[in-house]
Amino acid sequence: MLPALQLSRDLDVKKNTAWRITMQIRKAMTQAEQRSLLTGIVEIDEAYTGGKPRKGIWHEDDKPGKRGRGTNKAPIVGAVERDGRVTAKVTTKERMKERHMRSLVRERADTSKAGLITDEYKGYLGMCKVLRHAVIKHQGWSVDGDVHTNTIEGFWALLKRGLFGQFHSVSRKHLQRYVDEFCYRYNLRNANPFAAVQSDHQPRIEGSGMSSDFPLKVIAGTADRPLIINDIEIPCYVLEDETRVLSQSRFLTAIGRSPAPKAEMGGMSNFDEMPYFCAQSA
Repeated sequence: MLPALQLSRDLDVKKNTAWRITMQIRKAMTQAEQRSLLTGIVEIDEAYTGGKPRKGIWHEDDKPGKRGRGTNKAPIVGAVERDGRVTAKVTTKERMKERHMRSLVRERADTSKAGLITDEYKGYLGMCKVLRHAVIKHQGWSVDGDVHTNTIEGFWALLKRGLFGQFHSVSRKHLQRYVDEFCYRYNLRNANPFAAVQSDHQPRIEGSGMSSDFPLKVIAGTADRPLIINDIEIPCYVLEDETRVLSQSRFLTAIGRSPAPKAEMGGMSNFDEMPYFCAQSA
């Protein structure tokens, strides 16, 4: 999802309005309504997010930040299926003891159909009372056959890089919303984004990386009629083989967005700043 400042520029609204829009979308991505439990091999690990004082604004009582479980950053506990879904919860250091971890496992995993893999953190002691439990000792090695936590650590890498590189700063108050967004995106990483929209006509999309079916409700255009997608009418170029060519500027105009000036697009002018993609009826 776009940062609030970028969205405010794109929609020409105030930053607070754009931020509220993004937070309402994240609210719809919440994990609270996801009742399906994790099954199979489930990896659980914790991560810590948060920044450090900027250079030049350190206070006298500031101490160098510690790494790992001794840090003052916000802890997040996550669980992921191998080749499956992920779930994560923002918590506190006081709620990372054995009883809290066991409660989290019962809440997020099907204990009768799942096997747990964790590192040697003491908070995971006693998990064998709940379900099958294997431990990978990271002080000795990272992988022992199928026993590893590389899947959940890969998710932490996506989360941290997204928070730092895309949003830059996230408060603890709203951190769970952002975590929900990244879980939602991870769980739908292999999904067709248009699969929920039923269609009688599925045009083929060519160019600009859009090579899959595009199952929107489409009325195939003709040489004397624009392409119509749902209630959006888009002027098109018509080639000799009756392929409908949508230019970037006309497409953006049709959906209510302002095309970028030619100077920002490298000075392109052929074919109305070059076609954005082509649509041809199947």
